[in-house]
Amino acid sequence: MKYYIITGASKGLGEQVVNQLLETDCHIIGVSRSGHEKHSSLSNYTELKADLSSLDDLKSIIESAKSKMDLDKVSEVYLINNAGGIDPVGAVGTLSPEDIMKSLTLNLGAPMILSNAFVDGFKDIKAKRRILTVSSGAGKRPIYGWNAYCVGKAGIDMMTRSIGLEQGDHGVGAVSFGPGIMDTDMQAQIRSQEESDFKDVEMFRGFKENGDLRKPEDVAKLLIQVLHDDTIEAGSITDVKELEK
Repeated sequence: MKYYIITGASKGLGEQVVNQLLETDCHIIGVSRSGHEKHSSLSNYTELKADLSSLDDLKSIIESAKSKMDLDKVSEVYLINNAGGIDPVGAVGTLSPEDIMKSLTLNLGAPMILSNAFVDGFKDIKAKRRILTVSSGAGKRPIYGWNAYCVGKAGIDMMTRSIGLEQGDHGVGAVSFGPGIMDTDMQAQIRSQEESDFKDVEMFRGFKENGDLRKPEDVAKLLIQVLHDDTIEAGSITDVKELEK
């Protein structure tokens, strides 16, 4: 049996990944704060409600997910670190310590903690194991007003490289996936920002007006393709633009 642990499973890209994987023979363990009414009623979907910006919640997620599995029948197990958020938006010098730590926990701490627990928790399972973490172009270049988000996403790529270096020879694949700009609630949130906090807001409004935003279902298809591609070397950094060529 294939098992998928997916964070941020209730909306956006995560919801679309879940929808497409549910069409296959697998069991999904969806992690989100709000849950998903439709998915939670399905026999091959298990819902775990958790706040990924809370260390207390993060500590138990992988063990809780593992307890929902038939470990004798696991053939493949995947962790998809998808959850993330841009808050707080604002230039350095305007952010509260609490908001900075909440952002870093959600965007970097959570993937690191879950990946660490995943490697440890499934080290004795004779099954294919892979970690995919959703990255961002914001991790490649600074964006005015997105200091905390950029730092978190930059860390994601280094985390992936480190996992590949340390675990690649132990059968754990790791890949970072950049989804590009998508038509999601997060983009709507970005467009609602004040220019004083986020200088590129008009450019992002233009993405929507010009039809430049990718459909989440199209990106989900590419994410799943990357997740299952055994030719991708452990620790690789991928981007949707490369896959669209």
